[in-house]
Amino acid sequence: MIAEILKRPYREVKIVNTLCLEVTRRQEAAIELSREVDVMFVLGGLHSANTQEMARLCREAGCVTFHIETWEQFSPSMVEDRKVAA
Repeated sequence: MIAEILKRPYREVKIVNTLCLEVTRRQEAAIELSREVDVMFVLGGLHSANTQEMARLCREAGCVTFHIETWEQFSPSMVEDRKVAA
């Protein structure tokens, strides 16, 4: 998004990173972990921007990822034929 904004002929653009360091660290750790497992579970509110983003990042890293909020949303088929889950 920032790259697209910078293509416009604005005289000045100010970008402020609003992600706290802890969120950034958690995202990096989740991406790293998602590269080591067969399936990834991101547990958190389905409407939470942070958990939605974390699930997206894990998927983009190439891991089958499920974003679930409650135990009732889990299905054994999610881990069928998987050896390592996180």
